[in-house]
This record gives sequence, structure tokens and C-alpha cells, in this order.
Amino acid sequence: MSHFSIHLTDIHWNCQRFGTGPALLIAFHGFNRTSDDFHAFEKHLGNCYTLIAVDLIFHGKTHLANSFSEKGKLFTKENLTELINAILLKENKQRFSVMGYSFGGRLAMNCIQLFPEKADSIILIASDALRWNPGYYFATKTFLGKFIFRLMTNNPEFVVSILGVLSAMRLIHPKAYEFYKSQLSFQPVRHKIYEVWMAHRNMVPDISILEKNINKFQIPALFIFGAYDRIIPSKTGRKLIRGLNKNARLVILDAGHRVLEKSQEISDEIRKCLK
Repeated sequence: MSHFSIHLTDIHWNCQRFGTGPALLIAFHGFNRTSDDFHAFEKHLGNCYTLIAVDLIFHGKTHLANSFSEKGKLFTKENLTELINAILLKENKQRFSVMGYSFGGRLAMNCIQLFPEKADSIILIASDALRWNPGYYFATKTFLGKFIFRLMTNNPEFVVSILGVLSAMRLIHPKAYEFYKSQLSFQPVRHKIYEVWMAHRNMVPDISILEKNINKFQIPALFIFGAYDRIIPSKTGRKLIRGLNKNARLVILDAGHRVLEKSQEISDEIRKCLK
């Protein structure tokens, strides 16, 4: 394991390198997590992959340059393209695989949109953004939604009470309610949700382009879910996988949303993607 930084135009990225294998695997963690989450994969994949785990913006040791704030705190596809090219150059590689867990899945999918000809495989673990989310669109793209989102960030009690009613009516799962309640109850986390969602509002992947590129370039695609995950249920991947080539696989593990804890089982499935 080693740490290194990549200083680019708007963002100073913190990265960790796990393993020394010949194939390159770039990994993006979930919301309110860090690149440390992928440390467990070193002992399972380190002989076949060099895994580069990246701290997302507003997470870990990644820092924003003043120019990023001046642009309205908006993370762009140009930022992601610059990052991937910098990693390829640093690791002296022409191709890569990409892995995304939860919120990090949207960055992984955007990599397939931006670099389909260089992608060896994509691994999505309990991935966010596999289908259009009207709530996310409303909160980050509309004037009224952004106003309410900001109000919710500063005054969460009203939103928590609404979620409680929805849970009591069985319109959302009680475990999902407890998850959102815990996130909203802590002020620093609320503000991080706001910052992260707003900054990534233009990074919602185009699923039609994702499907097209996976099929056209015959990119192996692995979708992993937890059987008891109420945050990102496995059904979100079932519809998508039906439109993909024979190299696409859906795996459901005995876990909840914290499916990364099954690093051994995940690694066994990832090895099957290695060309």
C-alpha cells in the first residue's frame, strides 16, 4: 500500500495504491467513506491488479483548489477525464478496469461513457444511479427543489418527520428510514450530502450510452448487490442487465448495503472479469 497525490487544474486528488498486479483497477468509494475501504482487496487481488483507490471530492484527503470554488463547486466530466488520464500516465497503462461502490458507481459508469475503448471491465457494487432518480433531479436541477434541499439541510426535523410517516405507511422500508434519519440527524453529514449532491449534479450517467458502450466494446460488466440491501436493492440492476451482452453478470451476496465487507467473495467474482 502506498499513498500519492495527483494535483490537477481544480482538484488535488488523494489516491492509494494497493497491490502490484499487471492489470489496472481504478476504484471509487461511496458517500461518506474513503479510499481506505478498498484496503481489504489488496490481499485478494494484489497479485493480478494494481488497484488505485481515489478519495472523492469532499472526502478523505482530497482537496479542492480555489478555481473549483470559483466555478460554483461543480464536478464535471472534464475533471473526471483529467483524473483518469493522469492515473493512466502515472501507472504507465493504456487500459484499465473500473470499480464503483454506492455513490462511486456513478463515476465508474461515467468512465465507461468517456473511455469505452480503454475499459477492460466495470464492477458496480450496490451502485447508485442505475436508474433515473426523480428525487435527485428535483433536488439538484430545479429552482424549487434546490430551495427545499437547502432548507432541509438547515432544518432537517420536518423532513425526518415526513420520512417517519412514510415508513409507518410502509411506503419506504423501515431500515431505509433509519438510514436516512441517521444521516440527516448529524449536521456535518447533512451539509456533506448537500455539497456532494450539488457538486455531482451533472455526473448522472446516461444509462443508454452505458448499455451501448458495454455492448459495442464487449466490456465485461459485473453487478454486485447485497440480498438485504434496502438502500440500493438488487432489482435496480435486474432490468439493466437484460439489455447487456453475455459478458454482463449479476451477483447477489449475503449482505446488506455494506456489501464491501464481503471482499473475498467480491474478489472471486472480479477475477472472472480479468481478461
